[in-house]
Amino acid sequence: MPFWMDTLCVLVKPELDAFRKTSIINMRHIYEQAGTVLVLDAALQSMALSSSLVDKCVTLYQSGLG
Repeated sequence: MPFWMDTLCVLVKPELDAFRKTSIINMRHIYEQAGTVLVLDAALQSMALSSSLVDKCVTLYQSGLG
């Protein structure tokens, strides 16, 4: 698969709940096998590239992704 986008690949309709659960269970494998992962998080997107490593780490940790 060329790319995976959670908001498109994880079904949300109540009648498709079984497929949604399967997708969520498989997400660990999907991310482990990914060559690259792009996280679209507002706090990370607004951070300046010139920010210090400490600031980047703190922002990542606070985003809930760390």
